[in-house]
Amino acid sequence: MQSKWDLLALIATGCVLVTSALVKTDEAHAEPLRVTVAVSCVLPDETLLSLARQSDAALARLVVKGLPLTDEEKAVLSSRGHFAVSQKIQEQNRSLVRTGFARLADYAQKGIHLTIDPVFFRERAIAFVPTVVFALEGKEVRLTGFTNLKHAARYGAKKTDDAAMRQALKTFAGDAP
Repeated sequence: MQSKWDLLALIATGCVLVTSALVKTDEAHAEPLRVTVAVSCVLPDETLLSLARQSDAALARLVVKGLPLTDEEKAVLSSRGHFAVSQKIQEQNRSLVRTGFARLADYAQKGIHLTIDPVFFRERAIAFVPTVVFALEGKEVRLTGFTNLKHAARYGAKKTDDAAMRQALKTFAGDAP
């Protein structure tokens, strides 16, 4: 079941988020390692900027669960239904959503490009950020607390039992022969 906040994020973006399933392929057409970093706007800007630079260099996605609103703003939006209230309340709700998008634009101007993807968080039960998710051939390695993607890959390579994933993580970290 989706929470009100998840639904609001989906509606506010004006698009449908589609999470594609990973499909097994043969060796000749092996899929590349996919890297996604789950973050929150409560992380310090310096941390977000560092992760954004690393993500850009690695062609990784930086994702957030919803609009960057304060806890108070989130509480206001989730405490009342949008269409069941007066026009004045609906306008206040729209104003809060615009505030969230304005904050996203501010982050983009700083070089921090965020994708809103509540489905990514929910499907993986991500509760702590930053969480780095490495995906390869239908398998994932999830590591929480790393702010350096190469260090996360090195650690993941030591912890995984899957040989293909281990090699991909070593290559990502720059440790492959």
